[in-house]
Amino acid sequence: MDSDFARASREQVRTFRSLEIAGTTSMDGAALGRAMTRSAMSDPAWGTGAIGMISIEVPGGDAWLKSKWHLWWELPTRWRDDYTSIVSGTIVAIFRPDAAMQYVSQMQTLFTTEQLSASDKRPRVAAPKGFQIPSLDDRLEGVQVIRPLPDADWQFETLGQESYLGRSARRVRATRRAGSPTDGFRVSGFWTGVDEYECVIDDELQIVLSLIAIVDGEPAATISVEHVSVDQPIPASTFDFSPPAGTRMAQVGENK
Repeated sequence: MDSDFARASREQVRTFRSLEIAGTTSMDGAALGRAMTRSAMSDPAWGTGAIGMISIEVPGGDAWLKSKWHLWWELPTRWRDDYTSIVSGTIVAIFRPDAAMQYVSQMQTLFTTEQLSASDKRPRVAAPKGFQIPSLDDRLEGVQVIRPLPDADWQFETLGQESYLGRSARRVRATRRAGSPTDGFRVSGFWTGVDEYECVIDDELQIVLSLIAIVDGEPAATISVEHVSVDQPIPASTFDFSPPAGTRMAQVGENK
């Protein structure tokens, strides 16, 4: 059975004016590494002997890597997402009609298209050559819970209706269609090499509320939405960002 989720796209007419969601993503590095390795080895360009086992390292020896994320979207052009994990640190992306910015804690740098005043005494640094702040379209594509699984690659089966965070939702099994491309590092789905997901999809919003990625018959990654707010006012200050003391400022070209 096909799902509306499969046919959704970021060009679709959204039924909401604003959205705030937050949650947790957890990944089994060893299991996802196996899936990625099999995917890479299926690519003739690599060849079965050209690549070793891919490993997703998790600091501290824990097999599962957890990350927290928070997203605000005031349609069509105001956006912020915050992402934090032990591997990446904190990354903040903000888009407004007048500016775009990205804060990367591991680089202690805020990249921005805003004009920096001469009176601004915060330390300056040149952006790496060729660096661009990802566009809003990039973020819409990259944020997994609002990115659709393409119907051309996936078969969908609705398992039943349920309530999630008080919202009407349906549980869906997504299985990669036979013959769909799986070679190399092409991402069709949420993680490279994963061929089966069990998802809870919001009936109204057509976004993922919960997800389990299955590798070798076992859960290899999960996404759990913990907060949803729809069509509630988002303070304008949400789309501003004051970096921690000592953050370096890097002005970059306007991002189209």
